[in-house]
Amino acid sequence: MNCRKCQVQLPKYMNGKLSPEKKEKLEAHLHTCPTCMNIYERLKNKPVKKKIEWTPKKLGIIAGSVVFLVFLLAVTGAFGKVSAWWSGFQVSDNQSLEDIKQFGVGNSVNLKAESNGIEMRITHVVADDIQTYIYYEVEDLEKERKWAISGRTPLYIDAERGVLDYTKALSGNYMISNVQNRNKSEDSSVFKGRIGIVPLQEDKTESDIKLKIKQLVEISTLPIEEEMRYGIYNMEGGKTVQGEWSFTVPVEKQEIKEEEINQDVTIAGHDIHVTKLTVAPTTTLLHYEYEIPEPDEQSNYMMNSKFFDFEYLKSGNEVYEPEHTSLTLNNQGSSSTRDLVIEEIPFQSMYFSPPNQLEAKVRMIQETIAVNETFSLDPYSKEPQTFPFQGSTISVENIKLGAPTTLIVRTPYTKERNFEDIFYDIHTKPESVSIEVEGTESFIIDQDGNTYTGTEPIPEGVSARFFPTEQRMTLESGKDEEPVPISLQIHSYTKTTYPSESIHIEW
Repeated sequence: MNCRKCQVQLPKYMNGKLSPEKKEKLEAHLHTCPTCMNIYERLKNKPVKKKIEWTPKKLGIIAGSVVFLVFLLAVTGAFGKVSAWWSGFQVSDNQSLEDIKQFGVGNSVNLKAESNGIEMRITHVVADDIQTYIYYEVEDLEKERKWAISGRTPLYIDAERGVLDYTKALSGNYMISNVQNRNKSEDSSVFKGRIGIVPLQEDKTESDIKLKIKQLVEISTLPIEEEMRYGIYNMEGGKTVQGEWSFTVPVEKQEIKEEEINQDVTIAGHDIHVTKLTVAPTTTLLHYEYEIPEPDEQSNYMMNSKFFDFEYLKSGNEVYEPEHTSLTLNNQGSSSTRDLVIEEIPFQSMYFSPPNQLEAKVRMIQETIAVNETFSLDPYSKEPQTFPFQGSTISVENIKLGAPTTLIVRTPYTKERNFEDIFYDIHTKPESVSIEVEGTESFIIDQDGNTYTGTEPIPEGVSARFFPTEQRMTLESGKDEEPVPISLQIHSYTKTTYPSESIHIEW
């Protein structure tokens, strides 16, 4: 057994899922390979204190090998070279711990192609039945610019018939996503990225795929601190370079683990049923469902809806953020009936350092609540016409009849206001009228209660709610007739909650 086969099978070995024959071969390799043994100990997240049970036969083999190796080194004078090699291996191994957590073991490749003074490298391939991630680096050998693969130019991906599962490609068979630099001291001319493509067919465990890139796009480089924080790059309007970078990429799938949760939780008054956790090499899927009340029978115009914005999953000091560029998120989404919503949210993979409990932080909960409330209007009144609604008042003012008719709808902000925005119609005579919003004023408040004007910048990472306070409207009939407003009908309103508590999940 070679090192790659050993490292690929380590997760199955640790979960007791290897056949006796494969287990014996793997253990024999571990006993004689310090590299794989060190990686195995790191995966267990323990100091290297593995006690190996040596049989007399194994002891004899190892002792004979050691005697022969010492004799060989003494004759050739290679002690110094071996010592230097071993020291270099230890330093490299310490630096690769982060890579092991992200990519696992046995998933590194070393593919290179050069064209027009630009070298592209395929460094890792991580695959499962959900998707395949190909991690790449692009280096400008002249150190002048930074280049990347862009969605503006299609990639050429090919494989034998029946190898790739295109049924998973509801929004395209690949997605290009940026990967933030993992090392602040990296060369500014090197860009790291990731290509997500559809998985291999379920009956395929490994195969080669052909990957060809013919164009790269220059990107504007953010300051390193921002790259580390966001991993975001500007590819719009950048220069392009033509070339041909071709690879034959080996793909080997790893199995997916599913942990049944079946846990009912309540957060900020909202009930959620967490059904399971899918732990895959490329992603982590949190599956959950929740009920939404049916709208009032008279509220056929709108339906109730709800959205949970998850900020992270956390286990100890390990934080797993949402994977917004996952093929899973873009291809699957959620499913729902009239009163039950079933969703799955992708997070960064925890496959190579799996926990047995998690803290799930919900950043905010956004709701659209259907209502059916109608308020009559006096189109000839010169005074503001006010109506109570959800802790505030709605005011219709400055009605000016004509062709067109204009008016102002005000919803002043108060601390008691229980909505952010409202969806409404202005009913008129004649009925067929186009309505345009000519201008809007808003009141902005963040989750900590800080307020902002429409011209103030909102700090990065701050969640803010927008409360429209004034809308100036123009009503036109299209027939040179004078639209006369007779009522205002509210169909729904929105509200946002910022939960202070987290969801604790165990299995």
